[in-house]
Amino acid sequence: MVVTKKKPSCLEVREISTIEKRIVEAEQELHAKRAALEDLAITSHTLLLQTACAQMEEAQKTVDNLYTRWAELEQKKG
Repeated sequence: MVVTKKKPSCLEVREISTIEKRIVEAEQELHAKRAALEDLAITSHTLLLQTACAQMEEAQKTVDNLYTRWAELEQKKG
């Protein structure tokens, strides 16, 4: 049995060309969300703290998903 790799589609090639920039932007957003957790105005209010934590978790998921997608695209690219 011969396994052939699928080549990336045109859309995937375009995605490959922009994903590094998107990762950098997502990591900057994550850094900003983490920094907000050090703000006394946020940490001293339960509701604000919960919201900030949820936003940070969402930003982390975005970063993780982008890295996963990048790995998938790189594998296709070969």
